Amino acid sequence: MAEKSATGQNGIEYVVETANGALLTVVQGAEPAIAVNEKVLVIYGQRSRIIPYKGQQ
Repeated sequence: MAEKSATGQNGIEYVVETANGALLTVVQGAEPAIAVNEKVLVIYGQRSRIIPYKGQQ
């Protein structure tokens, strides 16, 4: 993977559909693992990340 050569770790590409229907692509390390259709929290910044959403469903 291209990400591995740049950072020395494996990366996973996630495609996230936001609440308003927009699609967002995020590449990040394999941990924490995020399952298909699992709700996530998007952390925006210079390097956006996603983490599992632990709030109320």
